[in-house]
Amino acid sequence: MSSATEAEFSRGSGGELRSRNGSIRPKMHALHSSSVLVCNVFDYWRSKGLGLVGEALGGEPSVERLTFEAQFPTGLPGEPPNIDVALWLENGDVWAIESKFTEPFGAHKYGPAFKEKYFRAGRPVWSDRGLDRSSALAVALQNGAVTFRHLDAAQLLKHALGLRVNHQDRFTLCYLYADQDTPEGMQHREEIEKFALAVDGDFNFVPVSYATLLKRLRSLTSGQHDAYFAYIDGRYGFCANQINTLEDDSVPLVGPARDLGLQRVDGNS
Repeated sequence: MSSATEAEFSRGSGGELRSRNGSIRPKMHALHSSSVLVCNVFDYWRSKGLGLVGEALGGEPSVERLTFEAQFPTGLPGEPPNIDVALWLENGDVWAIESKFTEPFGAHKYGPAFKEKYFRAGRPVWSDRGLDRSSALAVALQNGAVTFRHLDAAQLLKHALGLRVNHQDRFTLCYLYADQDTPEGMQHREEIEKFALAVDGDFNFVPVSYATLLKRLRSLTSGQHDAYFAYIDGRYGFCANQINTLEDDSVPLVGPARDLGLQRVDGNS
């Protein structure tokens, strides 16, 4: 971990490097830590070329800097949520990356999707920012009309709100996830597409699996950085265990799923 990365995680409100209650180890000491995963994958490129990461994610190669544990205040009371990685482009745009490792397959959350502060006098705050489709989805999540078992749609909507407040329409929200070739993994992918369709037109939403990201990075580096890829593959297995239905670039996709490492969910893939 570089000194800049360590400083950013130390400053972050998520407490990733701080022990809890004086005895519980920091979150990043856990083998299943998504923060460690995102750190292992992205920190390396701070000194090797951030443009390659931007290009591999399907965006622009003109990445100026990277920030871990970035915050985009929503203007509402309380601490804003942390975004795992922010890529700042030379043109002023930002790519905000929410990373998931094992979280989608853990215990299901119950209760209201949002705190009351997200609904001023019953009106969803997303509508005040021109995010009408996000607003409708937030209402449906809050009243239980729409549910997600594996995707934390509420968290993504909170990130989109903060990004809109701070960057208007000059942002991309990227959902970077560890895929699974299991029924739960298929359900997760279906929910990703469901969310993408729900917010289509509000903001640029780009889901991509870690396997796809690493595959693209490897192709862009032309055999270089073998030690890096060997480490990531040995620790996580993403490079060796790619899921063919997600990696088939010969099948054209349309709409929000186009070129996102996300396959159609129509039974024909």
